[in-house]
Amino acid sequence: MLRSKHDEKAPPLRWFWLLVNFTLFASALMHFANGISAITGAHHKVDTQQLYNLYPAFRTLDIGCGIFLILLSVFIIYTRYRLAHFRRRAPLLLALTYLSVCLHDLVYIAAALIILPHPSEAELDLFTFGFGAAVGVTMLIIDHVYFKKREYMFIN
Repeated sequence: MLRSKHDEKAPPLRWFWLLVNFTLFASALMHFANGISAITGAHHKVDTQQLYNLYPAFRTLDIGCGIFLILLSVFIIYTRYRLAHFRRRAPLLLALTYLSVCLHDLVYIAAALIILPHPSEAELDLFTFGFGAAVGVTMLIIDHVYFKKREYMFIN
C-alpha cells in the first residue's frame, strides 16, 4: 500500500510560528525605522549636511532607499499575514522579501561606491550592508528547504 507524505505525522512548525509571530514583525519594524533613518540621513556617522553638500546624489540615494525600506516593511507585514493563514504562494512572498533585502543592500553599496569617489568607513558602512545581504541569502536558502517540506500546507 502506497502512503503519501500527508499520511505521516506533520512536521513541527516551531520555526514557522516564530517567523510569523515575532521575526517578521521585528523585521518590519526594523526596516521601517531604517527607512526613516535613511530619509533623514541619520544613519551616517558624519555630518549629513556636509556629505549631502559635497555629493548631492547621495541624498537622492538615501531618500530613494528610505522609501523602498518603508514600502518593504509594509510588504513584510502582508507576507506575514499570508503565511499565518497558510495562503498559496506565501513562502514565495517570503523569498521575495529576502531577495528584496539583498537587492537593496547590493544596490545601495554599488550606488554609493559610484557616488563617493573614496568612501571612508564613516561615510559608508560596507560591512553592515554586506552582512545584511549575506544574512538575506542564508535565510532564503534555509527557508526554501524548510517550506519545501511543508508546501502541501499552503493551499488556501
